[in-house]
Amino acid sequence: MDCSHQGGAHLARFIGLVVGMVAVIAPQVQGATRVFMVPDDVTIAPGATVVIQLWLEDTVSAGLGPLRSYQMATNCDALPIGETTGFISHNPSPSAPPIACADGGSPCVDQDNPDWVFAPVIGVSAENAGPCPDLPPRAGGAAVQIEDSQDVTDARYLTEAAYTASADASGDFGVTIQSPDLGDQGHSFLRAMNAANILFLFDDPGAVIHVVVDLCAGVDCSDLDNDCNDGVCDSGTGDCLTVAKEDGTGCTDDMNECTADECIAGSCTHPGVEAGTACGDPSDTDCDNPDTCDASGACQNNAEPNGTPCDDGDDCTEDDQCVDRNCVGLIDLHCLWGDITNPNGAGGFCNPECSGGGTDVDFDDVLCALEGFALVANCPCADIKGPPGDLACIPNLVIDFDDILTILNAFAGVYDCPDPCPAGPAPIMDPPGRDRAERTERSAPAVIELVPSVTEIHVGDTVEIDVYLTDVGDLRAYQIAVEVTGLSKSGLVVKDVRVDSNRADFVFAVDDALTAVDVKGARLGGVIVAGGVTPDGSVYLGTFVLVAADNARGVFEVKLRVAGESFLRDSQSAPIVISSLVNTTITIE
Repeated sequence: MDCSHQGGAHLARFIGLVVGMVAVIAPQVQGATRVFMVPDDVTIAPGATVVIQLWLEDTVSAGLGPLRSYQMATNCDALPIGETTGFISHNPSPSAPPIACADGGSPCVDQDNPDWVFAPVIGVSAENAGPCPDLPPRAGGAAVQIEDSQDVTDARYLTEAAYTASADASGDFGVTIQSPDLGDQGHSFLRAMNAANILFLFDDPGAVIHVVVDLCAGVDCSDLDNDCNDGVCDSGTGDCLTVAKEDGTGCTDDMNECTADECIAGSCTHPGVEAGTACGDPSDTDCDNPDTCDASGACQNNAEPNGTPCDDGDDCTEDDQCVDRNCVGLIDLHCLWGDITNPNGAGGFCNPECSGGGTDVDFDDVLCALEGFALVANCPCADIKGPPGDLACIPNLVIDFDDILTILNAFAGVYDCPDPCPAGPAPIMDPPGRDRAERTERSAPAVIELVPSVTEIHVGDTVEIDVYLTDVGDLRAYQIAVEVTGLSKSGLVVKDVRVDSNRADFVFAVDDALTAVDVKGARLGGVIVAGGVTPDGSVYLGTFVLVAADNARGVFEVKLRVAGESFLRDSQSAPIVISSLVNTTITIE
């Protein structure tokens, strides 16, 4: 609202409140021009301000033609009605010297109001009504069309004024129109094009402002707020009380999918949802139907009874039945390569020699293979694989570290051999996207060297030959076998074989390693459970202890047996290339 000054005078603006939305609007009179007041509120607190607008309705029926000009004035001080204290006024203080009402909140004409009576007219002058000290006091706005006039049939805006209550004000105060219809002596009038006075009807008072003390000012009732209630202040007493929120308002979740969480009469309730509503586990299998809510608000699992026939999708099981919502094959026909023992001692390998129907590969199988390697136990089922590159897993009548690796891989769920049961775990011959040639390339070529403690001995003396490995990458397992050649095969013989895993330079010193020796076969080996190592420099693999026989004389060569008896394997159980061998010679004097 633009209430700027014009021609040294303020545009009219009227302030006040009306009890119970008392405008007060003049009753409709057929064929009569009327002016009425419309306040923007009905009740104000002490010190507050209210704006009251003056509106005009129907000038045509007065018979004097269209409206050309008007002037409206209101009382500068609202009149007390009944018992009151303080005051409501345009003036900031009744004790101040007489001043214009405009200085305390003047009436004005808001020409930007789209409902202004002259809004569509060009050539209009508007100004406020004049100073309050005039007798009788007046506060209002005036406007005139310079060259034309305006028919008014519907309700149209004229002016407005602001009234402010003193800090100690209370009670009812009336606002009225000043000196209406007195011709040139009146402060409030309507004029037609021929300057004739247009009579109008109005109520006296035109508005009643009710001032009440706000007992809730500064009162905080938020500590009464909860899911289903709001803490509010009682304006009549200033006390805090609770008001229930609308029924159906959401409240604290009781974590039950089968209940609603909603406020009813100020309390958080949890009524059951419609029976059949989905809840819990949505699984839909032979043994487990989707869970739904029952009529009592509980989630039912809808599982099939235990013993219900089903199909677990595994061709290697029989008598499939539902057990606690799961389909279980009660007869297991799986036969996994690498499962060569079971707790009762029977073989678990799926061939005619070891038929136990085993299903779990464990460290009993690993230990059995280690003992078979060392020839301390008869474990024919540990002979799983043949020469290097054997993918069909055909036994070769020798238990070596390739067999042990196959068992360790099966323990980890990686099967180097085809599963005899077609629907069992798929054999993992190689990692996806890589063939054995690629796997071999990822392991660095290595050098194996035999290093004797001495090179010359006498009859009856012993010599220790350590095996060292250099330039190896990604090593997981090794097997070393030696042989002696010379004038007499019995001149220098293997007396003992050992792997000292406590040595600081042992290749698997910092890993979980398994080692085994075969004295009779002059073999030793080691393996880590998973992964591979890439040591720096030269590392220790094991020791062969040889003794010179009574009839031994001459030079003997101690060298590695190759052709599948000495080998290295990487973390994928693939061969590591041995680039060179450094054998040794021993002279017996």
